Amino acid sequence: LGATPLSGTSPSPYGLLELDGDVLVSSSSAGDDVHRYTLGLGSLGLFHDSTSVNFAQQMVRTDAGNVICATFSSSALVELDGATGSLVASVPASGARGVSLLANGKLLWSNSSGAHVYDPGAASSTQIYTGGSRYLGLYETQPSVPQVYCTAGTSSNGCLPSITANVQPNLANTAGCVISVAGLEGQKQGLV
Repeated sequence: LGATPLSGTSPSPYGLLELDGDVLVSSSSAGDDVHRYTLGLGSLGLFHDSTSVNFAQQMVRTDAGNVICATFSSSALVELDGATGSLVASVPASGARGVSLLANGKLLWSNSSGAHVYDPGAASSTQIYTGGSRYLGLYETQPSVPQVYCTAGTSSNGCLPSITANVQPNLANTAGCVISVAGLEGQKQGLV
């Protein structure tokens, strides 16, 4: 954000989230919990303000386009409608600071005592790490080469087919993936 002052519209700015080409800024001050800006930081007005959100911290988008906000003083994870900013749901999360959506639909959230996973199906949180935590970010890796998911059996002629690739394929084709097969039956067609 550089030296762009936000104090006039977002007193005590705390967190940022891109949402539909705009920027949401969470705040620790009452009266403007989450404010909406253009990417150039022109104010678009209040996104959310209520007694349900007090000291808004990290925010994350849901797959449905809504926003989940960790609220420190309200001790909750609140879901806000992505279009209107209105409150959709709230779950207890004592002193919540950070929040991240996991691929399995659960929420990873943090507070001063550690990291927790909220399971919507069980409507409960489980602590998975002990120690002060703040904002969260997911680190995802992919195997450097493709992994074999099944092993072929030996044919009646004693052939044991296998398949390998030299790199993990990607849409940009930056590494030139070569797929190789070996140990196939002679004069038989296959499908890759």
